[in-house]
Amino acid sequence: MNEVNIASGEVTVTNGPSITGSSDQVSALFAALAKAQGVLKDPIADSSNPAFKSKYADLSACLEAIRKPFSDNGLAILQPVFGETVVTMLVHEKGAVLQSSMPLMIGKRDMPGFKSAVTYARRTALQAVAGIADADDDAANASKTSQRSAPAANAQTTTASRQQSSPPPQTPFVPEEFPKDVQEKAAALLSTFKVDLSDRAKIAVHKALGYKTIDGCNRALATITGVYSGEDFAAVEAAINARKMELAPA
Repeated sequence: MNEVNIASGEVTVTNGPSITGSSDQVSALFAALAKAQGVLKDPIADSSNPAFKSKYADLSACLEAIRKPFSDNGLAILQPVFGETVVTMLVHEKGAVLQSSMPLMIGKRDMPGFKSAVTYARRTALQAVAGIADADDDAANASKTSQRSAPAANAQTTTASRQQSSPPPQTPFVPEEFPKDVQEKAAALLSTFKVDLSDRAKIAVHKALGYKTIDGCNRALATITGVYSGEDFAAVEAAINARKMELAPA
């Protein structure tokens, strides 16, 4: 995973997030972050994702949610792009820096595709470092109303009803960089899974369904072991095999 050395500006390879600063500086950063998170509110999911018939909080809403709480506590966010990596840095006024990086999953190799991947990576990393998530007003209100009005007897669920229940919807994902036909096929495949998959797996599913050759599919199959696990692995493997069948000669 790529990380940026703050002192030299060089990109080096590490295994995860890093923190720079003295013990006192790092303590001050965490104290400031705790105070900021005490007043942070999740951004409202007011943008629509037609591919998944869902709503999500866009990058602007996420930045608006953190801007004042972070500024009031001496915190700032920097998200420069190095090659095909977004580096997210949480900086405290005392000098400590918490940084992590996220590789870009670029579906369409042009500037709109690159920009979409950068925006998605920035939003995901920002939510992770700030400890926020999308908030759906309608869903929250409906849940509260249901909790107030539903009698206790409704809490009992039979085994039969659980087996017949539909899979839970996948969390918001915005694959603008992928063609519409790939989005539709990915949405259909993802809807068959009964657990919410990781964003990384969803992106991989979209990429797999857009492969151009069987050789490309075979190379992808050889690399996913150890990268994905559980249902994530099953979804990516299913997408690659489905694409292989589509590409196979009649």
